[in-house]
Amino acid sequence: MGQAWSIVLGAVLAIITGLIAEYVRLRIARNRSRGRFRRMLRVGLPEIAGILERLIADANRAGGVIAFVRLDELAAAADRHLEWPAGFKDTAARRDVYNLLRELNLTAANARAVEGVANRCIGRNDPTASALVANRRRELLEEFRALSAHARRWEHLADELR
Repeated sequence: MGQAWSIVLGAVLAIITGLIAEYVRLRIARNRSRGRFRRMLRVGLPEIAGILERLIADANRAGGVIAFVRLDELAAAADRHLEWPAGFKDTAARRDVYNLLRELNLTAANARAVEGVANRCIGRNDPTASALVANRRRELLEEFRALSAHARRWEHLADELR
């Protein structure tokens, strides 16, 4: 009878130890996830906002022309940070940041397309195409300004996340 109790006690201790180890593992994973999300808010989004601000300033200096170099830089930064929100448990925050990054990629792709059209229209003396390109550039710069403001709004939230 003493051996049976020893076996049962050993099994119960093994189960308890396994549960404690799993709990600790989940806590560590959650803290890492939260740390990555905070890092994204402290580093990633300010980096993206800075790129957007440089893109807008460059475009203003160049008469509305959006530089491919800045678009490449923006797309690379957005892609680099795209998976960071995935592990965060706050679904509204995760969805908002993910949508911001996705919108950055889409707007950058649209800007690239507009600049490609503008490059093909150079020398054709087509006032309609030139007007369409100029209007679309203005719209894109407004979209980039809004995205930059959105990214800057997230910066202060890093310290509030617990």
